Amino acid sequence: EKGWNVMESQAELLATAAPAVNARGEEAAKRLEKAERLEGDAERAAQKLARRWKRVKEREASLALLEKESIAREETARQREDTLDEYQRKLEERELKLEDRERE
Repeated sequence: EKGWNVMESQAELLATAAPAVNARGEEAAKRLEKAERLEGDAERAAQKLARRWKRVKEREASLALLEKESIAREETARQREDTLDEYQRKLEERELKLEDRERE
């Protein structure tokens, strides 16, 4: 009878503990689902950030090329101006010489 009482009391303990264990299991499952959702959200955010980063880097590279090209064009334009100024100076000198010769 003692053995029966022990088994009966263990059965009662298990019966009272089962709902608590089930509740803990359900809570753990909910936490796991939430963690998986958060992981998914974090992964999507990381991918979005990576795409934005790539676009920024591409825009920076494009801008650097434009800046380099504009500097090169400005330099070419300055060289042309200098050349034209030199030609104009030489032309004016020749005109003056020609005028001097015509006066003589």
